[in-house]
Amino acid sequence: VIVNLADVNSGLAITDIAKDYPNVQYLFYNKPIVAEEMPAVLENSIFIGTLEREAGDMQGEILADMYAADPSIDKNGDGIMQYVVFMGEPQNTEAQARSKYCVETAIAKGLKMEAVTETIVANWDTQQALDAMNGVWAANKDKIEVVFCNNDDMALGVVAALNADGYNLEGEDDPEIVVIGYDTTLDYKKMTAVCDFVRAGLPYIATHPDFNCPTETGFAPDIGAIIEFINASSFRRPDLIVGKPNRGIVEAALMRTGLTPGELAMVGDRLYTDIETGLQNGILSVLVMSGETTEEMRLSSKTIPDLVFGRLSDMNDLL
Repeated sequence: VIVNLADVNSGLAITDIAKDYPNVQYLFYNKPIVAEEMPAVLENSIFIGTLEREAGDMQGEILADMYAADPSIDKNGDGIMQYVVFMGEPQNTEAQARSKYCVETAIAKGLKMEAVTETIVANWDTQQALDAMNGVWAANKDKIEVVFCNNDDMALGVVAALNADGYNLEGEDDPEIVVIGYDTTLDYKKMTAVCDFVRAGLPYIATHPDFNCPTETGFAPDIGAIIEFINASSFRRPDLIVGKPNRGIVEAALMRTGLTPGELAMVGDRLYTDIETGLQNGILSVLVMSGETTEEMRLSSKTIPDLVFGRLSDMNDLL
């Protein structure tokens, strides 16, 4: 069973199933289940993705490499990199690890680091990060040399705050490539610009094709909706979409497990990503109706899953 946990702290449904079916192999990708919720039967499960600290390690390594290549990024020349960290949810172990190791790895690589402020909790959110960065930047503009963010959404907020102050705008009118990702600060100016660049023939990449992103109140438009907007204006679709149903994740799973496609099952709530991933790669495709797909969408779609369940726990009797 292949599982992509939306919330690492909500794996109890999986563990309840696993206790009853100890001979089933579980593969988690993107996010691992938290240790406190992992029974003995899941100790030999497989995880494909980065470890909690790896993103932080990479940020620290990137900073060290940048400094080695160009010491002038130390703006005040004091031999110390003054930094700010934007953290996701404070109780989230992934956020804790990223916030810790981005700094510790940079220090291990030989850099001297100094925090300008306490760690700023922005809960993975673009607007919270933008508001916080506006205040921090106003008070510490001449001190901040590095900003670490736990995720892209918060980074977008930080960048928006810096851009609003006229910082880091060089080259925005002359890009070499167009990459679109989930952006909660999207406005008409950005959409006009990206359509112009796509229409001009620049290489065009999208991170994933999902039309909607689940929220507490329902759904927010996701990259698939933005792709359609751009296509309506530019008459062009991405040259490459990185996420599902792209075969990359399947190849990683096969390499990691040593299994064949026929020995795997793809379980998900989206026909055009999760189910298509399975169908296009010879994997048993299992649709759960507890997410984006409605019964009307399922019946009218040309994408036909092998199995359909109302929710994940309805699979128990067949495992």
